[in-house]
Amino acid sequence: MLETIDIKFQSLVKEDIEKTSKENEYNFIDIKNVWERLQDAREDIVLGGKKDKISFVKLVLHFLEEEKLINFNEERQIITLTTRFKAIVYFYFENSKENKNKLLEYVYNLGGEEDATYQ
Repeated sequence: MLETIDIKFQSLVKEDIEKTSKENEYNFIDIKNVWERLQDAREDIVLGGKKDKISFVKLVLHFLEEEKLINFNEERQIITLTTRFKAIVYFYFENSKENKNKLLEYVYNLGGEEDATYQ
């Protein structure tokens, strides 16, 4: 997952990030800056930390799981979206399906053709 995130951000940096942020109405600049400030991943993770990329991603995944938005099998490294998560996304984007599809297509196309599964 970290590799995929890094690939997406590296590709985003190659583009005009300010223009892209305005066109898509998302603040990619701040998101990229937060990610880049995090230290590279380390093996000796302290649960609950958020100072490196692995800890930050795990913190977010555990939060999403606590909110019953995903099921996260850490041992098998599998993430599945819950019906609740899908419903929230559906209702959030219901009035702007064109924007949602445009944003998803944009993010999926960043970084080329890495092997990733989205459920």
